[in-house]
Amino acid sequence: MNASLIKNEIMENPMTDTKLQLLMEKIPISSSSSILRSDLNHLIFINNFKLNDVLQMYRYISSNNIPILSDVPSSVIEFLEPVIHGTSWSENLLALINLLDSGLTLNDMYLFDEELEHLCQYTQNVKATIRKSLKYLIASKKIMKTSAGLYFPISHQHQVTAEDESGSSDFQDLDSLISSPNFQNELNQAKEVANFENNTEYLERFQGSRDTKSLELLVEANASLVKKIAFQYHNFAKVGYSLDDMVVEGEIGLLKAIEKFDLSLGNQFSTYATYWIRQAILRGLANQSTTVRLPVHLRNTIQSMHKTAKLLTDELSRSPSIRELAVKMNVSTKTIIQLQTIENQFNSNLPSLDKPVQGEQETTLLNLLPDQDYSVYDDIENADLTAQLDRLLATLTSRESEIIIQRFGLRNNEAMTLEELGKKYGLTRERIRQIEAKALKKMKRSSSEKYIDDWK
Repeated sequence: MNASLIKNEIMENPMTDTKLQLLMEKIPISSSSSILRSDLNHLIFINNFKLNDVLQMYRYISSNNIPILSDVPSSVIEFLEPVIHGTSWSENLLALINLLDSGLTLNDMYLFDEELEHLCQYTQNVKATIRKSLKYLIASKKIMKTSAGLYFPISHQHQVTAEDESGSSDFQDLDSLISSPNFQNELNQAKEVANFENNTEYLERFQGSRDTKSLELLVEANASLVKKIAFQYHNFAKVGYSLDDMVVEGEIGLLKAIEKFDLSLGNQFSTYATYWIRQAILRGLANQSTTVRLPVHLRNTIQSMHKTAKLLTDELSRSPSIRELAVKMNVSTKTIIQLQTIENQFNSNLPSLDKPVQGEQETTLLNLLPDQDYSVYDDIENADLTAQLDRLLATLTSRESEIIIQRFGLRNNEAMTLEELGKKYGLTRERIRQIEAKALKKMKRSSSEKYIDDWK
């Protein structure tokens, strides 16, 4: 049975006013309500709906913004099975569009991905394949697309025949394109756009099969939530704990939320994840924001002191005294003084000892600190060791001596790699290594073992 005959059959009994009235009584119009697919299938069955009846029903639901919960496959597939026997996506999509009555579009079929997968054997990246097939049908002048994104069949007198001069079918050309390595490679690289509205779908896929792709989509879909929460604490950002660090900690909290979330409870994932994200950021703030780590409970007490001080400032229109803070927090004045002292000493933004001195590239704060263990005997020992090394280097040739000095950074030189020495002397890395090995053997043979053992 071809598409035109099926269309004539399903149009014999269009939806009557009685059926439409029944439909309106069965389906809630409240935008906050939802309806199950199984209920719709039952309604279609008991009223003996035709395909256009079903499509008008879906249009009615869509116009009232009533969400549909896909608990079972749609019975629309039963209407389409005689039509979707083709071997290409384009052939099947065109057959579906040609079935539609005037005023109805492909969008009114309200099909889900799992139902669209029944159309053809190519089931990888369903949405991307459908988009490409629809573009092909538009370019072939078999369908048209409106500015609202709706697809309509073009009347037969305006259609371009599917057969070219050589007798080959456009559908066969498209099948060849879809089967080609280039198309499959492009299809594999097509990335599904992550959306937080699909959190439940991503969670079901990940928790069911530990699918890493679903995990990536879940993290990507909720990245804006992590950044939003992290930005709430941007005033606490310091050298040791920047806003980017907060985002990283928040993503770790998001991963914990994904592992622990229970779908069966029916809660919103974003609400649940917010707790874990915020906890991870605050824990990172406590552990990493200062050079000296403060215990979490102590940091929480200091934060509570700040909140109390802010409340009292709003009430009194001035900064509160230590006694007023102590009374409000129900602690002693000594405790308030201790908290303020700890904050001033350890909770400030202490500079890193590895930070370069201003205007210097190599000198750090650590280099400027005096060595408390320094002794005059260190100078004597260093001078003696230097003299012994000089005697050993004197046994080498001029080039060998220079390579050893520069290779190991002796005499206040920067240590150089084999590659750097090779470029300097116009030799290969292997040749420099051979010269180095030969020189070290010479030094060892020159009774150097005695001197080195003395200073081990």
